[in-house]
Amino acid sequence: MRSFVAIMVDKRIKQLVQQIITELRWLPHTQVIRWMNLEKLHLTLQFLGDLNPEQLVYMLQQLPLAVRKLTNFVIKPSHIELFPSTGRPIVIALRFKPEAKLDQLADLVKGVAVEAGVNLSSRPFWPHLTLGRLKAQPYPLINDIIIPHEQVFAIKQLTLLESKPQTSGSLYIPIQSFYLAKP
Repeated sequence: MRSFVAIMVDKRIKQLVQQIITELRWLPHTQVIRWMNLEKLHLTLQFLGDLNPEQLVYMLQQLPLAVRKLTNFVIKPSHIELFPSTGRPIVIALRFKPEAKLDQLADLVKGVAVEAGVNLSSRPFWPHLTLGRLKAQPYPLINDIIIPHEQVFAIKQLTLLESKPQTSGSLYIPIQSFYLAKP
């Protein structure tokens, strides 16, 4: 089962993303962007790939124990970024200000996955929300987008999801959510 662990976004984040996308649509060359469906927005903590049944059971048993080591925390949006580079981007993303607890949470999830025997990518954790995927050149200039830094988003839970590829894009099916400890 193709799986990943993510933070599902709340209504406030979706509203902010909608506001940003609306602003981005006014920029030149944004017709080359396939915008994300707001209902699918998530912040991936760890892509797991294809899990076998034993790995899935291990993840379901151990993730709740691991995430209880952290208390709820907040993250703040930082800026819009083209990824992997401004020269040849494939994704336009909303980045977040560095937050140690978010990095710790990603490390905890990665640790459980490694213990489960999941073969993980060596790519570093890159906390972001994908706003859209670029289909062609020329690329939009995104430097003038202002992110309201007063926005704060509470992180209280994460979700293990199945990803089923479809012709219209992947279908994300929540398997189970896990709650962080309350402060």
